[in-house]
Amino acid sequence: MFKLNNAFVFLAISILLFRCAGSSPKINQSPRKLNYSSADTVNGVILFSFSAPKSSWQYYYSLEILNVDTKTKTTLRGSSYEPDISNDSLKTGYEAIVLPKGNYKLYNWTISSGQTKFFPKGNFSLPFTVFGGDVNYIGDYEGVVHSSRSRGSGHWPSTEVYYVVSNRYSQDAGVVASKFPDVDLSKVVNSMPDFGQNNSKFSLMYLKGINIPGE
Repeated sequence: MFKLNNAFVFLAISILLFRCAGSSPKINQSPRKLNYSSADTVNGVILFSFSAPKSSWQYYYSLEILNVDTKTKTTLRGSSYEPDISNDSLKTGYEAIVLPKGNYKLYNWTISSGQTKFFPKGNFSLPFTVFGGDVNYIGDYEGVVHSSRSRGSGHWPSTEVYYVVSNRYSQDAGVVASKFPDVDLSKVVNSMPDFGQNNSKFSLMYLKGINIPGE
């Protein structure tokens, strides 16, 4: 009896999950170098993704985070131009960045295309923790932009723009392993921000399935 290593089994399970999803996703597995070692206990990897509906326009996305201890601000960026995964409903791109361990908060975001940029409607603060020596997964952020041109008047009506946040790491683990082959993914910590704290109604950030506009 052959003994398969854990990484191979993990990848095999991920592939099976994709096949059972009802559609065959297009996967871009081009590797990306991330200068990081799990022996580094001072810093940690922040892993995240941005998604967009398959039929949406091309948008740029960003999340603004703050290291509560050092007051250092960092912008997490992504776009829907070159997704790592594309299926019948979504296109998703994964990104990762190395940051010092500590307490952080997510406090701002943007969604933009050309000269058009959208922001949250007010202040909010979503805490999370980055652990040194670990890969800290903070979630998938699906940017939703509802708009339609009003006929006759030539004006744009009010636009609903928001993020739907979810944990999709398990289903995408194989893709993440292919994109970041030099990162030890044997220990991935769920570090998603705490939406139970200081998430005002003006943040326009919703956990998947909870109080999403129009649902």
